[in-house]
Order: sequence, then C-alpha cells, then structure tokens
Amino acid sequence: LAAVAATASAQTMSLTAALQNQTSLSNLTTYLGAFPQFISQLSGQQNITLLAPSNEAFTKLQNQTGGIPVNDTGLITALFSYHVLQGRFAKFSDMPRGIPSELMPGAYANVTGGQRVVSSSNATGSTFYSGLDLKSTAASRAINFTGGVIHIIDTFLTIPQNISTTAIDLGLSALADAATQAGLIGGLESAHDITIFAPNNAAFAAIGSAFQNVSKSTISSVLAYHVISGVYYSHAATNTTVRTLNGANITITVINETVFINSARVIIPNIPIANGVVHVIDEVLNPANTTATPNPTATSGGTDFSGVSSVSGTPFTSGIPVPSS
Repeated sequence: LAAVAATASAQTMSLTAALQNQTSLSNLTTYLGAFPQFISQLSGQQNITLLAPSNEAFTKLQNQTGGIPVNDTGLITALFSYHVLQGRFAKFSDMPRGIPSELMPGAYANVTGGQRVVSSSNATGSTFYSGLDLKSTAASRAINFTGGVIHIIDTFLTIPQNISTTAIDLGLSALADAATQAGLIGGLESAHDITIFAPNNAAFAAIGSAFQNVSKSTISSVLAYHVISGVYYSHAATNTTVRTLNGANITITVINETVFINSARVIIPNIPIANGVVHVIDEVLNPANTTATPNPTATSGGTDFSGVSSVSGTPFTSGIPVPSS
C-alpha cells in the first residue's frame, strides 16, 4: 500500500515539486526560479515531456560557452521551450524520430507545429539530437508530474541553426560555398518547412570537373534539385517520388532501413535546422538523370553524372571558414 501511495503521489506531483525533488536538477530549479512567468506557463500545460538539463549539463555549458546570457529573455525562453516536447513520452522509440517541441515559429525557428528534437532509445537509455547534430543522453527512468514526464539529460539541447552555419559546422563546406555562389542562401534560409539532401565534400570532389567554368544558374539548378518542400524525418520515409524546388522529381527508396535519394545514400540523417531538416548524402544528385537507382551493396558514393572526373581538392571552398570547436 505504501508503494502504491508513493507512486500515486509521484504521478500527481506538480512540475515545480518534481524538479525540486531531484538533487541533480538544483541548478535548473534555481535558474527557472528567475523566470516565474515561464515556469507558470509550463506548469499549466498537459501532455508534455520536459528534457531537463542536469547540473552536469549546466557545468558543460558554462565551460563551453560561458553559460546562458541572463539578460536575453527571448533566447532563454526559446532555449527552454525547445526542451519541452509535445506529448507524454515515458519511453522513446528505438527508431529515430523527429518530435515537435514547444519552440514555435519566430526569431529562433521557422518550422510549422514546433521545432523538432530527434529521439531514439536503446537498452541503456535515450538519446536526443538537436541543432548541429549535437547529442544529449538520458539514462534514468522518466519522472512523472501532473502535466507529463521529465527525462534528465546530461547536455543542453542546441537550438537548430540556419543552413549556412549548420553546413559549415558539419564540414559541408562545398555545399555552403556553392549555395552562396549561386545566390541561393538567402532564399533557403528565409523559406519555411524544407528538407535538404546535402552532398558531403567527397561527393562534390567526385564530380569536380562538372563545376569548372559553369554558370551560377547551372549550379543553382543542381542545388535546387536537392531541396523539397516539407519537413521529412527518416522514420517517415517510404518508397515514393517527390517534386523538388528544381521542378524535377527525386525518388526516395528504403532498403533494409537505409534511405536512398535516387542513387545517393543518406549517410547522416535527421539534422534539424532552423527551418526544416538536413540529411547528408554521399552523391551529388543530377536533375538531368532522375532515373538513377540505388546500389545497396556499394561501399561509397558513385556519381549520377557522366563524362566527369574527380578533383584532388574540394570545389567551392575558397570563401568558407573552417569551423571552430
């Protein structure tokens, strides 16, 4: 009876009481105490999951960035809103999923229905990926409160950044520079709800000769073939054909849980950006070769372009800075 009573009490505990009851969340409790309006709004919500940064997470953030700027209430609200997932998740699916958060369109997001956090789980706990593909983990069980559940995470989530910052940070310098030279960056970053299939640097180098002495319109056409309207995470991928911003179609194929775009393999899926999601692929897609099909046994990316050759360096990287730590 005592155990049943304790369980019932835990399930009806307020959010504030649930946070105060965890010694590893003392920094979070103290910090949120300075923002009573936000904590009051959060306490009144139902069916939510709070990814609560631990004291360890605060220490990491302090060491890496100097901590959260206390006077920027817009950033603070956005950051903690991103840690609140829509829905009650005592457990997370084994397959990575993009779950909407309470970070809504505004200064820090341009995704309909709430910016996503990518979640998955295994035998040891749950993993979460946020902006710049940064990883947070939660090993403990969920903590119940009246409006939902809490998972204690070891690292702060990072608000997803724009495509330029994300591409440079992930080492996709060729894509970043090509899009800049083609005059596409402004349009891509002001759009809402997009999915970008981003070739890695090796993919650009493999067809380097194709980009020698070509016009901006040609580069723009090729890159636009890598962008589709809508935010699509890998768990929702099915065998289908989708129209790109270029106007031509791409074919999405799923083989043994690996996603292919035409013949290109998705090698890093589900990276949230400010206005959608990026999936890194191992080939540059060719809008003049829309019938290219995948080769599941290939160990590295090929090419959809004929009559081209590779180059020793990476194209389009002259004006792109090397990311800092």
